[in-house]
Amino acid sequence: RDQPVLPRAIVMMGNFSKNPFVYSEAGIQSYRASFTKLGNLLLNLPRLLKGTKILTIPGPQDPGKDIMPKRPLSNELTGGIAEQVPNVTHCTNPLRLRHFSRELVFCRQDFLRKLRRSAVFPAASAGADVPTAVTRVLLEQGHLCPLPAQEQTVVWTHDHTLWLHPHPDALVLGDPSDRFAAEFEGVPVCNVGSFSAVRSLGSVTAVEPFVKQLVTVGSKEEMDGLLAALGDQYRLHKEVELDGVTFAPGCELLREGALVAGGRPDPSNLPLPAVLVMRTAAQFQESVVSETVTVTVRDRQEREQLHRVLRDDLTTDEEVILSGIGIPVEAQLQSVPNRDAVLALADGAAITFVTWTPDVGERILDAAARAAEPPQTKRPRARGPAHAPALVEAW
Repeated sequence: RDQPVLPRAIVMMGNFSKNPFVYSEAGIQSYRASFTKLGNLLLNLPRLLKGTKILTIPGPQDPGKDIMPKRPLSNELTGGIAEQVPNVTHCTNPLRLRHFSRELVFCRQDFLRKLRRSAVFPAASAGADVPTAVTRVLLEQGHLCPLPAQEQTVVWTHDHTLWLHPHPDALVLGDPSDRFAAEFEGVPVCNVGSFSAVRSLGSVTAVEPFVKQLVTVGSKEEMDGLLAALGDQYRLHKEVELDGVTFAPGCELLREGALVAGGRPDPSNLPLPAVLVMRTAAQFQESVVSETVTVTVRDRQEREQLHRVLRDDLTTDEEVILSGIGIPVEAQLQSVPNRDAVLALADGAAITFVTWTPDVGERILDAAARAAEPPQTKRPRARGPAHAPALVEAW
């Protein structure tokens, strides 16, 4: 009961490599090595793999042509991770995920850049509401690719997979621009942003779909309070309590269980007690698994040490201690433009790192360290009493 509830699925959207994939021997080996590391990390999380599906969606720079819809990643290029790791599935782009009676659509595409380049809506400098503009264009057009043919290649025999009509219960976009959450005609839309970008490093988004709930309105006072709280499209514009349950603004009264007048619910004509169906709004919750650490570079020795452990993307290759503070592996340096600029820092200069939070970081690094250890060979059992305790390696 004290253990956290695991998600039903984790959706990973590409690109899965910092640089565009190149069909060469070095490019294929590098791509396979990255997925092999991911597979080793997942194998050290057996409880997660037991009840959670890991779904991958290819990005524009992943293997394959930049077309819509896009085929799943192949097992040959991903090191066979889908065969070696349980519950890992390579999916198409876009992905339609059905959770009981609800349909969630996930799509990885550079929506904002392409829509602006095609002048579908004005740039942000003109005062445009970007989340609303992107949401309205996609849902009003009822299509995930409302662009000219020269802007985005579409496989017309599979064009129906890009339709958004009828509207899904939730739409999740994988655009590298800033993350946002919006809603249009009852459909919640979320852009999760880039996981590796500095502005959102280590941030993930949890999707909670709509939930229907039966409530009983037993008195005229409760019915009057419900009618006063209902706004356009029969959504609550203020908090209301029904049958001992508090419904927040944004919840919707559905036509099931209510008299229909002109195709719309009309709870005012219901005899009391009345049974109604309320639908809670879908939620997008952002979880940050990173933190910012500021340290001081005291002298030349620390500058050279930091320069040695940094990669070209300003990420640490190994742990380094600066001013007595340990900076772990895979921490990203934010306060300098490039790696060589570290050597030009003055004594006592303050620099900032973005790194994992301690609990998440320890689990990830410990799992990676265990995966990197060579397999231990079994040694012959020493002779002794039958009740001698056996050595058990704790996970």
